[in-house]
Amino acid sequence: MTAIFRLLREEMKILITGAAGSMSYYLADFIKNKVEARPGEHVVYGIGRKPIKKLDNFDQYDALNIYWQPPSRITEYINEIKPDIVFHLAAIANVRQSFNEPRKFVSNNAGGTLNLLDGIVKSKYRPRIVHASTSEVYGNVPASLNPIRECEPFAPVNFYAASKTMQEIIFGTYAKVHDLEFVITRAFGYINSRREDLVATSLARQLVKYERGEIDEVRHGNLDPIRSFCDARDIAEAYWLAATRCDLGIYNIGSSEPCSIAMLALMLRTAAGLDNVPMVKDETLMRPTDIFACWPDVSKFRIATGWKPRRRLSESLKWLMECVRA
Repeated sequence: MTAIFRLLREEMKILITGAAGSMSYYLADFIKNKVEARPGEHVVYGIGRKPIKKLDNFDQYDALNIYWQPPSRITEYINEIKPDIVFHLAAIANVRQSFNEPRKFVSNNAGGTLNLLDGIVKSKYRPRIVHASTSEVYGNVPASLNPIRECEPFAPVNFYAASKTMQEIIFGTYAKVHDLEFVITRAFGYINSRREDLVATSLARQLVKYERGEIDEVRHGNLDPIRSFCDARDIAEAYWLAATRCDLGIYNIGSSEPCSIAMLALMLRTAAGLDNVPMVKDETLMRPTDIFACWPDVSKFRIATGWKPRRRLSESLKWLMECVRA
C-alpha cells in the first residue's frame, strides 16, 4: 500500500499510449481537470501513431508508434520523461474489422505491447502500469454464469479478443520475469461518441442522418445480445482509480446492469425523440461469431476503490445524441 499512498500524495508524470484514441481523451480530461483536490497538477504525456501538433488535455504529445519503434527508442523515451504511471490504451479495437484483418490486429496489439514492456524493463524506471483490456477476452459466457467474475477463463471468439488475450498473457509473463507493477482493467461495454464503430454511436449517427433527411431508415446488426453499457467518462475515472488505489491484479469495470441491444436501440430512439424511425436488419453488420450475454461482477473493483458509475444509461444516451448532433 505504500506505493499507492505515494501516488496519491505527489505530483505525478503520467504517460498514455494510444493518446489520439477515443478513451485517451476522456482519461486525460479526468486527470487534468477532475482529480479531486489536484486539478492541473499532474503532467500528462501522450504517444500515438499519428503526427499531431497538440491534443486537448495533454501537456506533451509525441508520434511514437510502439509497434514499429524498436524497444530501445521506447527506453530512451521512458528515461526522458520519467513517468510514475503508464496507461496502456494503444490498440486497434474494431471487433467486426478484426474478422477481416486478423494478422493486423494480432501483430499490432500484441507486438506493440511486447515492445512497450521490453522498452520499460530496459529503462531506469519502474512505473505502475494500467493495461486497458476488455470483456471480449471472456468470450461467449453462458447467461447462467453472468455476471462475469475475473476468474472466468479466456475464451475469445474474435481476433480483437484474441489480441487482447495475448496482451494480458504478455503482461503476466513480464511481471513474473521482471517484477513489473501492473493492474489490468477489463472494461465492459461503454458509451463513447468518439468511437464510431460502437453500436450505440453507430445507431446515434444514423438517427441524426435520419433526422436531417439524409437516410430513410436505420440499419442494425444483431439486437438479441445482452450486454452492459457504461459512460466513457465513468470508465476514465475507473482507470485513474485502478492506478492509484488498486492492488496489483485484474479488475472488471463497467455497469453491472444488463441491457439488451434491442433495449439500447429503443432507449436511444427515445433520447433522440425519434420513436417511430424504421429499423432494418443488415446482415453485413452481423458478427460471424457473437457474444450473447456479457455483463460484469464489479464487486472486486468496488471494494478496492469505492467506484460506481456516476451516470445512468439514459443520461449517457442523451449526452451521446448531443455529441453526435454537434
